[in-house]
Amino acid sequence: MISESSNHVGEGVKLVDQAGDSIANIAARVNQISESISGIANGAAEQSTGIGEINIAVAQLDQMTQQNAAMVEETTAAGQVLDDEARQLGSLVARFTFQSEAPPMQVRDVA
Repeated sequence: MISESSNHVGEGVKLVDQAGDSIANIAARVNQISESISGIANGAAEQSTGIGEINIAVAQLDQMTQQNAAMVEETTAAGQVLDDEARQLGSLVARFTFQSEAPPMQVRDVA
């Protein structure tokens, strides 16, 4: 009976050792998973920073596009004013009479 008990104790010790090894393996894998999750979190943070920078750049491009559109409108309006003034000036110049027999100046359509 003592021999049998000794065998049971020996097997129990082996099982405890195996359980300890299994727990150590589980702890090591949990550590690996934790490191992987940390790496993923760092990558996500970097992506978030990059996306934030892209958003800022897109907002700046949008602002510049709006400014350019406003400048185009202003330039178009200024061009129209210049065209109108050039026509008026042409009409006024056509009223002048010169002593020479030169024909009156023709106004060209700029648009």
